Amino acid sequence: MLSLNPQLSIPIHKLFRVASSQKTDPEILVGLLSPGKNSWVRNIVCKNPSTPIAPVLTLLQECLLKRVAISQLLLLNPSPITAIWLEKEDLDTLVQSIAQHPLLPINYQEKLSHDSSFYVRTGVAKNPSTAPKILEKLSRDKSNKVRIAVASNPKTPYKILISLVKGSNTPLKISLARNQNLPKRLSFLLQDEPSTTVRYHLAQNQHADKKTLTFLSKAPERFVRERVAANPKTPSSVLEKLLKERSTRIRRAVINNLSTPTSILLTAQSKRKIPKTLEDSFRERIGESINL
Repeated sequence: MLSLNPQLSIPIHKLFRVASSQKTDPEILVGLLSPGKNSWVRNIVCKNPSTPIAPVLTLLQECLLKRVAISQLLLLNPSPITAIWLEKEDLDTLVQSIAQHPLLPINYQEKLSHDSSFYVRTGVAKNPSTAPKILEKLSRDKSNKVRIAVASNPKTPYKILISLVKGSNTPLKISLARNQNLPKRLSFLLQDEPSTTVRYHLAQNQHADKKTLTFLSKAPERFVRERVAANPKTPSSVLEKLLKERSTRIRRAVINNLSTPTSILLTAQSKRKIPKTLEDSFRERIGESINL
């Protein structure tokens, strides 16, 4: 369990590591939530599953009260000083982080899903612990960024993901293509997308269906095929074909792919199919003892 010496000045990059580690002592994490601490550190702590939920909820109540007070100031002064706007943004960002805590109770999820700030609603949409009924509501949110967050959530139910495909824009489809719990049907729907960027992200998703990866291995764009060549879930038969590509980048990706069977590489080497430009990559992958 990680701990801190209060007598030492801790570099900010180490504080980030402590704040994000689930091995950090919960008491240390609670201490990092103090008002005087770095705002980015506090944001990270709020999302850490090891941070006790009680002090996080206390902080949430404080933030919500401060936001109400700032809203009243803004009504009185439509052109406030920059500091007030900055404080409002900091509070919105902190509440967004709290919304991503995995132990956030459902009543708070519901409350924050109606928040006026799309930042906060995005935090709820990103949280894998958010209730399906709330994700379903957020999938129809007026903010595209909120819908994108729902599309990226690995716990978003299948029916909601499928509903997001229909009539969605390219950024949203990119988020769907990157989803780490990609359903087979969604994989099939996205593989025919005209957007090269969508197919690029789909090709490197390790949860894409193998039939989709096989389909994308024949894509006209070289960089899409390269992503398929680097994907550890790509079938070995497809990797064998990609190793015969003219593109050095694609062949290097196949060689560096740890899922490529050694037998395929050795066969290519025996047939003098490994060019000199790839000898270093080949030796590093197979072993220094191989003579090319």
